[in-house]
Amino acid sequence: MGVNTYDPVKQPPEIYEEKGVAYQLEEERRLFYVALTRAETRLDVVTVQGAESVFIEELPDQLCEHHRPLSDDELEEIETDYECRKTVTGSVDAKFTENFATVDWDGRGLIDLNLYDASKEQNQRIEELNQSGEKVTFENCGVQYREPQNEADDPEYKRLQLQLDEDVTINS
Repeated sequence: MGVNTYDPVKQPPEIYEEKGVAYQLEEERRLFYVALTRAETRLDVVTVQGAESVFIEELPDQLCEHHRPLSDDELEEIETDYECRKTVTGSVDAKFTENFATVDWDGRGLIDLNLYDASKEQNQRIEELNQSGEKVTFENCGVQYREPQNEADDPEYKRLQLQLDEDVTINS
């Protein structure tokens, strides 16, 4: 019995270049459509808010239920003012370094927690919460976009992160 071999991904058909359409974007659209059409009764699409696929917004509102931790107004505030402040609840999922942790934001998924401006006491509390798994509330927590780490990253890429600083109160 022989080993199956597969052709590498083919170059986009010339029609894409002629029409000025991004082949990669159209391939992503096709795969998204395949996922939608294969769902029998329900399809949950989980994304990072602020870094959603453009196709999420194309889904008809009457057929979708969007669960977002931030309102459109709050996202616009982040876009224009760089940050918004709000109460965030969840549990510390991991603490990797003195300046970085992740939080499961209300069971909606993991989000980075920036601890660069956190006090020593706040950092210790995050360590305790990481070990206990206890639910936590961050009062007046900063929410902002994190920009790419280096120039090689996509310049359009950005995703939300939580910002812990002296203005944040930690309640558990």
